Amino acid sequence: MGLPVVNIGIRQRGREHGDNVIFTDYDAQEIAAAITRATTDESFRALVAQKRTPYGDGKAGQRIAEVLRNVELGKHLLDKKWVEGVR
Repeated sequence: MGLPVVNIGIRQRGREHGDNVIFTDYDAQEIAAAITRATTDESFRALVAQKRTPYGDGKAGQRIAEVLRNVELGKHLLDKKWVEGVR
């Protein structure tokens, strides 16, 4: 969407994210500074507006529906397959 995001806390740290995300801890001053940056830093906002999302092109649902429409239904879909060394 090309918008800045302030992510508070550690839950999403280490996960894939766009360049639009500003991570902060639970400190009120740090949160306020991140919000100020997200809303007033024109160079950051311009950078964010130009970046592409790391999550794909938004058409995954259409591709999934196409696969499901063409998959042959049957018991073989219920059988679990064991692959050595894969968990």
